[in-house]
Amino acid sequence: MYLSRRFLQILGFMTEKTVDNIGIFAGLVVVLFIVGLLFAFRKQNKYLLYASIHTLFLAGTTFVVLQQRWDQPRFVMIHIPILLFVIFYGLYQLAKKSGFGQRLLFLLIIIIFSSSLFSSISKTSSNIPILTKNLKGDKFFGYTPDWKNFFQMSEWCADNLPDSVLVASRKAPMSFVYGKGKKFYAIYTVLALDTATGYSNPDTILSIFRKNKVSHIILASLRRDPAKADGNIINTMHRILEPVAKKYPNKVQLVHQIPAPEEAQLEPCYLYRILP
Repeated sequence: MYLSRRFLQILGFMTEKTVDNIGIFAGLVVVLFIVGLLFAFRKQNKYLLYASIHTLFLAGTTFVVLQQRWDQPRFVMIHIPILLFVIFYGLYQLAKKSGFGQRLLFLLIIIIFSSSLFSSISKTSSNIPILTKNLKGDKFFGYTPDWKNFFQMSEWCADNLPDSVLVASRKAPMSFVYGKGKKFYAIYTVLALDTATGYSNPDTILSIFRKNKVSHIILASLRRDPAKADGNIINTMHRILEPVAKKYPNKVQLVHQIPAPEEAQLEPCYLYRILP
């Protein structure tokens, strides 16, 4: 998925909505990378050889560890410059004795960089109006309601809770940014997972929260598909808090919600306190 679909999306040959993986292209990328690596070794190109080995291990670790859990372009984006350098280097070594091969390689480079350039220009032109609004002070402009409500809740925590209060957040780094540097407790997966139910074990969760001095938790309605408000949300935090609320209803207290109760509840975000 990373070396075919995400690779081609970043280069501008596929739209971000494409879901098909092209295994043959991924295999081609691997083969061409190995060819470039072998030439770098043979020619004693130490800089490119080091970059190749570094990228090989870093990308390999990333794909093995994260492939089954995440499918996001940022995990391959940092590798693409070196991947292209090594691939182009290998193709150059293969084509340097052939005039036709050199012209073909030059054409290939022009096509790849043109596609990437046009894709970047298209994205930039659509984001400039949003950036303009952001720079003028409307920092939430351009976000969908699910993210806007989540960011506003993070900001509310910073403005209304003491610095000593630790809040659990599914997107802690983002909460940190929009929460004015307030520290949040990061949760990336369902803690104390009960494989039979798919939810957390309530007693274990309470023990984890007490141990880490977590007293609040943000429940956002972040979309699984950013383009669709179809009710399918990232429910990690819900699967953590719901068993606690069912077993110990008096331990869970609603502190704040965005939008306010009297407003239309469009992808709302809630802040709960876990009582001692």
